[in-house]
Amino acid sequence: MKKVYIKIRNIIIYCFWKSIYFILLFFGQYKTINKEKILVISIQLIGDAVMVSPIFKNLVKYNNIDCVDVLCSNLEKDVFEHCRYVKNILVINSFEEFIKSKNIKCFSRGIYRLWYCMYIFKYTYNNIRNKYSIIIVPRWHMDLMFISIISLISGVKHRYAYSENTSKEKKIKRYFQDHYFTTVYNHGAACHESEKFLDLIKMIGYKVEDKNIALTHKTTNKIPSGIKYAVLALDTSNNKKEWDINNFLKISDFLEKCGLWIVLLGVKKAYGEYYERNTNCIKYINLIGKTTVSEAIDIIADSEIYIGCDTGLSHIAAAVDVKGIVIFSNSKFEEPWQPSSVTRMRPKSNNIIVVQPDLPLAPCKTICISEYAHCVNLVEPENIIEIIKKLLIKGGLK
Repeated sequence: MKKVYIKIRNIIIYCFWKSIYFILLFFGQYKTINKEKILVISIQLIGDAVMVSPIFKNLVKYNNIDCVDVLCSNLEKDVFEHCRYVKNILVINSFEEFIKSKNIKCFSRGIYRLWYCMYIFKYTYNNIRNKYSIIIVPRWHMDLMFISIISLISGVKHRYAYSENTSKEKKIKRYFQDHYFTTVYNHGAACHESEKFLDLIKMIGYKVEDKNIALTHKTTNKIPSGIKYAVLALDTSNNKKEWDINNFLKISDFLEKCGLWIVLLGVKKAYGEYYERNTNCIKYINLIGKTTVSEAIDIIADSEIYIGCDTGLSHIAAAVDVKGIVIFSNSKFEEPWQPSSVTRMRPKSNNIIVVQPDLPLAPCKTICISEYAHCVNLVEPENIIEIIKKLLIKGGLK
């Protein structure tokens, strides 16, 4: 019964927005854009924005396209500002950002979704309509249905999306959703996300010559000049992926003995306060909750080594080509096609070493199913210290 409801609901929603499109078309609100102007829509997280960034380099540098813009949320804006091939950045509030921006907190999420629909319709009408000839959505799924509405109401003739149907259940949930786009491509998904995104533009007909991820950066003014430091990213957006802070305390003790300062990054200020209360280190700088994403990029780029978990900052470390160690909660025996697998989601850099717990595939499958971080904490601090020692033996960290 639920599956039937989902199908009917999706058909009604689609028909409503399609009728809005035809009304705008009838009143002459759309015109043909002859020049090739591309809008890439990426309303995701920091790590996703980093992995989307190679699209811009290939479209601009190897396909000679003058205008490739991006539509993103406030969270991703700083990442795209460090991507030199993005011409213009359009910023729209994500659904969660939209809810936080409202002073009225008594409405249900359903009411907020309707309110958000009105917001994105107005935004699309004022900022995207009649400006682009092609829209590309590197990752699209049910959770981002609003992207579908933006794509349709924009009136853009060619709208391409990548949709991942890795299970029958997901395919059912997407029933009728693909109709928002002129073409939806599927993918096997057993490869790195950035390569999957590049496969999308290759399927459209563009050349892909460079698969590397790279962000520009400058010298940071948040750290005293002349000191050598290691960056520790203590938190993630998912508590189950977080390595215990006490493990980071042991790592920082070792790094200080190696002559490095410790710089803490993240957003959860309580973690920084816990570190300050319990650390034996003297040479540390707590910047948790005190930097923008843009500042974090510059700080990581100037560091000797980066150590963190499965988080956006780890992808940034890879993009600025810093040596680093990233601890994942995923089992070493995971299936590479799974949505959260290390094959797909690891920071893409030869300088990043990924460490995983030595677990059987069941019961964790690809991520820890416990209510708290468990699997990831089977990685011992001594394992990480041994890797740091090997990096030092090989001739230093930088």
